[in-house]
Amino acid sequence: MSEGFNPRQKISLLLARGVGVASESEFAELDLDEWMSAGEVARRLNENLPEGLHVERAVLGDPRERRRVVGIDYRVSCRCAPPFGPADVETLLAQPETHVRRERRKTGKPVRVRDVDIRPFIRSIRVAARSVEMSLAVTSDGTTRPEEIWEALGGTADTLLADCTVTRTAMQLSPPV
Repeated sequence: MSEGFNPRQKISLLLARGVGVASESEFAELDLDEWMSAGEVARRLNENLPEGLHVERAVLGDPRERRRVVGIDYRVSCRCAPPFGPADVETLLAQPETHVRRERRKTGKPVRVRDVDIRPFIRSIRVAARSVEMSLAVTSDGTTRPEEIWEALGGTADTLLADCTVTRTAMQLSPPV
């Protein structure tokens, strides 16, 4: 529990999801007041989670060791065929650089625009009849987003938002540090 007037449970998710992104894979770190087995942690969490959410497994870690996310996998499921195909993916992956514009808006401040090379963050992309699977790297320099790859392949954000569902399917963690 946290300290202070209104104590709260200590829990942190290792990597935030974008708005509107579903997830089949999340990692959280919990600080517990008392020792319990990993199975007991999972059981207690599952008893209290809302319908549709569940803990598949819990792992006990050394509180002195920290891990970070080094990879993320996404599946984009579409009602129609994606507006690009395997040849477009091959072209993108053959490029040494792929630049996108990122805008950051903060209330009361001017829009900040950055040019970002997303190519180093793309591990693989696979296009199927009605889906796209992406495996992305997460480094100390950042990562890329499914919508940035979608647009780099020739799709539009409007198509992605209107016709597709983006789901985080897996996360890979670094060894303990």
